[in-house]
Formats: sequence, structure tokens, C-alpha cells
Amino acid sequence: MSLKTLAKSLELLDCFTSDHPIWGVRDLAKKLGMHHSVVHRIVTTFEQHGFLIQNRETQKYHLGLKLLEYGKVVTDQLNIQQYFQPILKEIANSTGESVYLNMLEGKEGVCVSIVLSSKDIQYLIPVGDRSPLYAGASQKVMMAYVSEELQEEIIQEGLTAVTSRTITDSLRLRAQLAQIKEEGWCISVGEYTEDVVGISVPMLDSHRRILGSITIAGPRYRIDDERCESYLRILLDQVPLIRQSCNIISHMW
Repeated sequence: MSLKTLAKSLELLDCFTSDHPIWGVRDLAKKLGMHHSVVHRIVTTFEQHGFLIQNRETQKYHLGLKLLEYGKVVTDQLNIQQYFQPILKEIANSTGESVYLNMLEGKEGVCVSIVLSSKDIQYLIPVGDRSPLYAGASQKVMMAYVSEELQEEIIQEGLTAVTSRTITDSLRLRAQLAQIKEEGWCISVGEYTEDVVGISVPMLDSHRRILGSITIAGPRYRIDDERCESYLRILLDQVPLIRQSCNIISHMW
């Protein structure tokens, strides 16, 4: 297999997302600009090795359990549960709201762990969900600490509104990122999910390298300004422990 074919094969896997989990060969070929026969060979190979599964009735493909095995390997390697789950639980117990951990991967944030709210109405982001770095507190608090070059690359690729409150003005976003980095936290309302408040702090190691973020999230009607300030203080109180845990796992990430 050539490097070009390998790259296209990995690009094909990237097409399988939460929003579009099922693909036919012809649709993949059209999206990737590849010949139908080439795509067919790739998906057949992935199916043979457990990365894709074909529905025999529809002839379409979805992700296989092999990837779930790899996900467990990554989680075990990073020891995320060991080092961060107690922190998430402590924050969730103190606030009664959902608390989740995102890790930085390229130009996206990936949800890797969550402790749900004890309330009847909960804010839930599925583990494995990917989000653009410019939308919402949990993402922007990471974007504030990546290099200026990466920030500009993301901005130049286009800021597409996720909700009516998503900031799509590049000047306003740059100013907000500078403020987030100066203050060390971010609060957003409805930028990624309508009527949901996000309160987030960055996960930084001793070299101030950004690894991810920890976020409290809940409905706006339940998190007023007073509670928002209180929850932010709870998050900030956990920063030394977050930093300590980041230093332990930084060599793995």
C-alpha cells in the first residue's frame, strides 16, 4: 500500500462520525473524490480486520468493534480514569451539574470522560464526541492556549455557526481568546448547545502546554449569574490538582 493510499484510507475512516455514522461505497467515493473500485477495496480490507462492519441488507458500512478496543487501549494508557475521574466526581458532587473532560486533538476537542448531573434534566455529551475549538467554553479555553499559528489556521478555515450564539467574527474571537488566556478560564452561554451554560478551565502541564479542559455544563435556567460565579470558584479550586495530574500524563499525550 502506498503512503497516498494509506492517507486516503485513514481519511475514509474519518468520514464516520456521530452525525454521519453510516456510509455506502458510492457516497464515500463521491465525498473523497476516489474511484468506486478503490473505495470498495479499502472498505473490504477494513471489514476483514474488524474496523468496519457491513449491513448485508443495505450494503452500507459502520464502524467496527476493533476501534472500540483501540479506544480502551488509549484510555488505559492515559490513565484518565485514575487521575481525573475523582476530580470530575468532586466537582459534580459540589455543583450537582454534569462535568466532562475534553482532550485536545489537532483542531478539535474530544470528550473522553463525563460525570452526569444528579438532576432530572442533564446535559450530556457522548464520549468520543468531537467539537471545533472555536465554539463553546470547553473548546475555546483550549484554543486560547494553542499556538497563534494554529489559531489563525482554524480562523482562516472558517468559523461556522453551531448555534445562533457561536462567535463567528474573527476579531471578536481573537480578543476573547486573549482574555481567556489572561484570566485562565472561560464561560459561554449557548455557543455550542442552545441555552446551555459552560464553565471551563484549561488542563495545563508545568510547561503550560494545553492538554485539554474540564467543564461544568447545565441549562441556563438552573445556572444563574450567582451560581455561575460559585461554580467557577469550585473549578479554580481544583486547578492545582488538575495541573498535578496533567504533569503525570503529559509525557503520554
